[in-house]
Amino acid sequence: MKPWPPSADTTRLAMGAGLAIAIGLLIATILVAIWRAAGPAPSIELNIPGLLAGSLWQAGLTTSLSLGFGIGLAYALDRLNFRGRPFALALISAAIVAPGIIAAFAILSVWGRAGWVNGALEPFGLALPGTVFGLNGILLA
Repeated sequence: MKPWPPSADTTRLAMGAGLAIAIGLLIATILVAIWRAAGPAPSIELNIPGLLAGSLWQAGLTTSLSLGFGIGLAYALDRLNFRGRPFALALISAAIVAPGIIAAFAILSVWGRAGWVNGALEPFGLALPGTVFGLNGILLA
């Protein structure tokens, strides 16, 4: 029989389990709310399973790409010593605090309908209309 009060490990384990249950309940509540919102609508067809599958697909791809590039970059920066290493690490660290909206506007200004890439391709009839909107833009970001 273990002594009372419980050890710090037991307390942390219980708090972690409680937090995991709370997060699970929050996710379940959100999914139920989405499902109820998709009730019978006379003029709108909502494909909730399709929306959820698309969201899960996009989240999985984004996570896989981020982890793949991040692990490779972290491994390379850990193993390599070069003159600009502190500067490279500072640039990477600065990206953590940069607001996401600035990155979104930058991507739109380069790849969007009025971006410079499409502006350069337009005289040749090769403009890419709307390619950054949707899954392509999310993965590019």
